Amino acid sequence: MKETTDQARLIAAVRKHAEANYPKGWDVIVECWTDEQIVEAIGETNVKSELGAIRLVSSHVKLWNERRREVESTAF
Repeated sequence: MKETTDQARLIAAVRKHAEANYPKGWDVIVECWTDEQIVEAIGETNVKSELGAIRLVSSHVKLWNERRREVESTAF
């Protein structure tokens, strides 16, 4: 995948936010997600702002953390 300048800027913003919010469930982005996955999460939207990109990825983080809590609640 060849990143555009806008994509690189949005990826960097998402990664910076993820690192700052690592203990709040964003660890999955820092530890597991590739740049391509971040671009995929942003999708074909016309989002141009860093905040918009963070919000789109945030929905994935929220789902991931819901699943994590579900698994943790059933662990012995």
